Amino acid sequence: MRPDALAQEVAQVLAPVISALVPELDAATIASLLGPPPKPEMGDLAFPCFRLSKPLKQAPPKIAQTLAEALADQVGKGLITAL
Repeated sequence: MRPDALAQEVAQVLAPVISALVPELDAATIASLLGPPPKPEMGDLAFPCFRLSKPLKQAPPKIAQTLAEALADQVGKGLITAL
């Protein structure tokens, strides 16, 4: 799968969770923010939680934890294999 196609599919999974926290972020915007993680062993795509820090007034690790908890039921059911 091409990286941009993968980002689009992953964004569709992430959009309901992220848009509930920050409504102005739709699937297309989320897909544009997805990119390679700093280390290849961290997976294929990463979402920059620091982009949500200001609107949510939370630290990126707290946001990452919130997203991981919200997406935990998606692990192993398709595109998300680990959080």
